[in-house]
Amino acid sequence: MGTRLSVLWHLFAEGATRPDVVVAPVRAILQRLGPWRDAAAPVTLVEGQRIDAEELVAQLVGQGYRREHQVEHRGELAVRGGIVDIFPSTADAPVRVDLFGDEIDRLTTFDVSDQRSIAPLGCAVVFGCREMPPTAAITARAAELEATEPGGAPTGSAWPGGSPSTAWRRGCRGWSPKSTSPPTSSGRTRRSCSSSHEGCATAPSS
Repeated sequence: MGTRLSVLWHLFAEGATRPDVVVAPVRAILQRLGPWRDAAAPVTLVEGQRIDAEELVAQLVGQGYRREHQVEHRGELAVRGGIVDIFPSTADAPVRVDLFGDEIDRLTTFDVSDQRSIAPLGCAVVFGCREMPPTAAITARAAELEATEPGGAPTGSAWPGGSPSTAWRRGCRGWSPKSTSPPTSSGRTRRSCSSSHEGCATAPSS
């Protein structure tokens, strides 16, 4: 995802340096794009730059980064005091942003195995992890749809909680976000939800 956003940014962004050739599979070329112009813009961090750490974290989370206790994989970030660790979606190594107040005092790469800094960086470019960031317009539209299609499925869906993803997030045993159709009791016993969520009634065994 980050690589796609990077390519789009380099191809179409204002003042971008366009590559002469782009090699991509047919499926990638034919895939429809979301509002990538909002998502493709990277976060650029430079030593000596003044930033608001909370705003930086909020921006990265909005771009699809997961906040974790410790950074180990691409698309993760962690905050420890005045240090913000980020594993950019297009990078081979994570980046450590060492802050002195609101100023970037030092930028380095670090090793995920022992979390020790490795090499200094003058600049870090961080591309997002999703093509549809939660802009004000998207958030407002999602709020409108929540009343009629909770969990992304029409009201009255056979899925516990309205959709497989909702049932999975609630921790209902026996439900998978990869499932493509609501479960039935025909021919097998359906396991019940242990958390007594609304809509998670136990199905009779056959």
